[in-house]
Amino acid sequence: MHVVRILSVTALLALAGLPAVAQGQNGNDDLAALKTQLLQLRVNPYPPPRERPAQILVAIIRRMDVSVIDKATIDEMAGLLEDNSDAVRGRMAIALGNIGAPAKHTVPALERAFVKAKEFTAAAQNNRQPTIGYRNFGLGTSADSICFALAKLEAPAPTGCIDGRFESPTAPVPTGPLPAN
Repeated sequence: MHVVRILSVTALLALAGLPAVAQGQNGNDDLAALKTQLLQLRVNPYPPPRERPAQILVAIIRRMDVSVIDKATIDEMAGLLEDNSDAVRGRMAIALGNIGAPAKHTVPALERAFVKAKEFTAAAQNNRQPTIGYRNFGLGTSADSICFALAKLEAPAPTGCIDGRFESPTAPVPTGPLPAN
């Protein structure tokens, strides 16, 4: 019953947010849509359904005037860098990078999240079985996204960040001919 209630609330929030996302006429509509996606991330405890609002949040930020985003909203996004889902962590890093100068104060949070992302990447390389938290839809891991964000925020790149991507020093280097498709 509890799961049905959570799913019902999430569906209602999604339906309420669609008109604001579709309109995008001014900064207030975009900010409202952004806050709706953050609310969905807060109320839904399960990783796979949470990845979509995180993806929509990045799309909203890409098209909006980021100067209307208040510090509290930016801080809420930075708080999601500690999320259990690698995809959500990665999307929040991309969002913060796209916000730019107003999100510069989140660099320490991005650096802390980078340490966690490197640990996650190492664990994923050691355990090749797919996990729920490792669904970043071809964008790499949250470590890649954090490297991107730090580069956009003109912060010093941590060891392993090369041109806005994470190059794991322990990653296997492919050798020999490429596999035939």
